[in-house]
Amino acid sequence: MLTCVLSGSSKVVVNGVAGRSISLKRGVRQGDPLSPYLFILAMDFLARWLNKLVEVGAFLPPLVGIKPCLLYADDALFFLQPSLQQCQVLKTVLLGFQAFSGLTVNPHKSDILITLQNSNLLSLLSEELGCNAAFFPITYLGLPLSDKKLAKSAYAPLLAKFQSKLAGWSAAMLSFAGRLILLNSCLTALPIYFMSVFCLPKWVVKEIDKIRRNFLWKGPNTAHKKLILIAWDNICKPKSIGGLGVLDIQLLNLALISKWLWRWLAFENAPLTNLYNSSSSLTHQLVPANTTLSRVFLQAWHLFSMGFSFSIGSGRQALFWHHDWGLGILKHTFPHLFSFASDYLITVRNFVRLAWTNQDDLFMPSLPSSGLSTSELHQLLLLLNNNPNLFLSFDSHLPDKPLWKLHPPSFSSNSFYKFFKTTPAPLSNLRLIWKLKAPPRMIVFAWQLLQHRIPTQDVLQKRGWHLANRCPLCYAAPETPQHISQDCPFFVSTIHKVYQLAAIPQPCSATTASLLMSPVPEKKKSRESCYSSPALPCGEKGVTGSSPLLTSLPRQ
Repeated sequence: MLTCVLSGSSKVVVNGVAGRSISLKRGVRQGDPLSPYLFILAMDFLARWLNKLVEVGAFLPPLVGIKPCLLYADDALFFLQPSLQQCQVLKTVLLGFQAFSGLTVNPHKSDILITLQNSNLLSLLSEELGCNAAFFPITYLGLPLSDKKLAKSAYAPLLAKFQSKLAGWSAAMLSFAGRLILLNSCLTALPIYFMSVFCLPKWVVKEIDKIRRNFLWKGPNTAHKKLILIAWDNICKPKSIGGLGVLDIQLLNLALISKWLWRWLAFENAPLTNLYNSSSSLTHQLVPANTTLSRVFLQAWHLFSMGFSFSIGSGRQALFWHHDWGLGILKHTFPHLFSFASDYLITVRNFVRLAWTNQDDLFMPSLPSSGLSTSELHQLLLLLNNNPNLFLSFDSHLPDKPLWKLHPPSFSSNSFYKFFKTTPAPLSNLRLIWKLKAPPRMIVFAWQLLQHRIPTQDVLQKRGWHLANRCPLCYAAPETPQHISQDCPFFVSTIHKVYQLAAIPQPCSATTASLLMSPVPEKKKSRESCYSSPALPCGEKGVTGSSPLLTSLPRQ
């Protein structure tokens, strides 16, 4: 144990020359294997100390029910009321923590902020704590913090990351497939950390998509006009329905934001839930109210509400009209009746109790005695009477349990994204080309070929180019994707010679339409079955397609 603690050492550099090693024997620091565990133990003591002071009333957070501090690695956030007495308590705690742990607060890297616009008070408190006085907005852990709506300048560092990343790549040396790999693995991943907390404005999403689109089609020459053959929306589709699998930034942003909604619903004692409940005057809300992030959550709520439901326990948490608690979202099923509801946020328990005792309190006095609303009321009561099992647990003390219907029982951003991006009908064998054992460059070209999105002369003519549409190899027919990949005599003779030299069985001919429209086997017994389709004739070991370009080499 002592060997691990004493394994760290430091050197002092003077005039560019490192001096002798100095053994480090005190304090929790980086470098030795036990430092993470020792650091967690030390910071846990600090958090427990502050929590104990909150219990006895000596340390007062700004809101009741929230934690007095948040700790992340060697960073700490302390929340306290803006008074001189509270700053003195915090200073005493930090000095005591320094005495027993050896960890010293660096005043030059510490800031104090207050939400009140009182510069005199801020100066007084910063002088007491010996740290810097700061003003919103600031940057913490790589993210902007502000007490107001983020300005446009707050998104500039995020966009600058894309430019700095692109500057280090030799995009001119990459093929379309190579740029696609970099786009999916690097460029799309850059804003994920930012999008996990903030909902990007539409202009930022458009700017990011513009950078990604230009890199994919134009490479380094963004100023040079390049022929764009496929719409960006089609490129962002999943591969199973004809796209390239590039992530949709806007939908991904909503999927990442929705995880906070899930935590707010699923974890009653989480710090996020306690914060919103203490800052809201209402106990039952569709989304947290009176908070800066409420506007962000509202943007994700519409899609998020389609994917979750409640398993009824006591009926005190699930909202009767807005949540799916076994009968669907009733405000959509009975829209006219919902418009006359006296309490839009009534819980399931309270609604059912009033429905059995006093139905008049459920709706406004202006509810007509006949018409569509009355008809919906009778249908609703009949629906409740036909499902008595939903209300048998109302006397229990179990809370209502949220369930994620798309990937039960727990929420995941991945299931959210796939559900709202993928249609239930894949485009036949188009998805199978991504499973071919071929270089990515050939697979991407085959994908473009099958969708007639290569710059042949017929495609260029449709875009206004004045060309004599003739195949430059045979001069016998117009140049089309079908012709150059199957019908051109020069191409057919060349590819046959390649097969003869490589001793590969030649595939039977098949049209592009037959490849696209042939059914996909439901069950694949082996890996090799994913390369073939019952509608296509196959060679001994090769796979046939609309063109020899799509033929797999035989396996040994």
